[in-house]
Amino acid sequence: MTIFKTFFRLLQRDMGSLMIYLGIFAGMGIAIASSNASTMEKTFSEEKISIAVADLDQSPLSRAVVEYLGKTGDVTEIGTSQETVQVPSSDTGAADKAVHNATASSSGLTVSPLPDSTLRKLNDDVRFDLYAYCLILPKGFGQDPDTFTPRYISSASSAAASLATQRVETFLRDAAAYRNAGLNEADALKKASQAASRKPSVTLLSGRSEYGFSFSYYLFNFASYGFFMMICQMMGIVLPKLRTKEIARRIAVSSYGFLRRNREIILAVLLSALLLLLPFLAVCAIAGRNQSGFDRYGSYAMNLFSLVPSAIGLGFFISAVSENGNVISMMTNSIVLAMCFLSGVFVPRAYMNPAVLSAAHFTPLYWFVEGNEIINGFSSGSFPWSSLASCMLMQLLFCALLLSAGMILSRLREQK
Repeated sequence: MTIFKTFFRLLQRDMGSLMIYLGIFAGMGIAIASSNASTMEKTFSEEKISIAVADLDQSPLSRAVVEYLGKTGDVTEIGTSQETVQVPSSDTGAADKAVHNATASSSGLTVSPLPDSTLRKLNDDVRFDLYAYCLILPKGFGQDPDTFTPRYISSASSAAASLATQRVETFLRDAAAYRNAGLNEADALKKASQAASRKPSVTLLSGRSEYGFSFSYYLFNFASYGFFMMICQMMGIVLPKLRTKEIARRIAVSSYGFLRRNREIILAVLLSALLLLLPFLAVCAIAGRNQSGFDRYGSYAMNLFSLVPSAIGLGFFISAVSENGNVISMMTNSIVLAMCFLSGVFVPRAYMNPAVLSAAHFTPLYWFVEGNEIINGFSSGSFPWSSLASCMLMQLLFCALLLSAGMILSRLREQK
């Protein structure tokens, strides 16, 4: 076990740098997981609607409606001219049809509370999604809201319009109920605003969702990047030293054969990787014990263990390509970062092109992320161990492929 012991003697000189790497990656992983963990697992935020409001009445009731909508949406008050424009009702142009809901009929004429140019502009703004909804409060609305009813402009079958209309109607019903109960107008409007602005109370019954990712999912995804980098850098530090001319000559005249020598190197790297992995898992367990997904922490850790051999295989292959430490570092950064971006380590797969994901099948990190998604997506029933085992097996196959390629390159270099 001479090579095995020599590996650790050489590694001991740079152990401080590796521990700094470990601390940085652990800290960054915890911070990124905390910020990226899906907010839908913890909080509920009400959707805000962009609304344009034309208040032609300027009464206490109309102002109360505008203020209430401002609490639940993004309200823009448009300029209100008192000019009235008459347009023949027989005109069936597209814009006139679009603003029909914002008009009132009288004696065969369509009487608009706003200039025709303003209505057309609002219609265009709604069609181009500058506003989800346009509300027009006509003159006389404050005196008799049943007669002078609010008008609106919206896209057909708009959910935002239905929601905004429902809010306005609810507010008006509440205000009328408080007035009928004997309150004066100011108190009735204040009570109606308080009742309509009440925030919903949401209780999370389950933190597991196919649409959200847990803290542990993000943490272990980032850990794959960190351990690929650390293991490849560790091998890039030690293996070139073992291949210096002096050490190589000593090994060549010893009884160590090629396979035995590389077997001890791989065993030493595997043990070193496990020694780095265990404190990392301990720190992450402490940080994530109260976070979502911790009940499946063991499955995530097992998936990460199966990735370590692939990282060793890649490090062995890169160190066989070059003995220059700077070249090894450059290749490690280029290859590992490319695999991470292709495989969905940094970017959720839902936002990635299917062609990119198809190419990512040929990287071990794709199967690691696939395993993490299987673990994260499990909600009920029996755990899909067979699917997870398939992903872990694919990672081990990549390890065998990369180690074989690295040994072939090493053998060819020795024969030159």
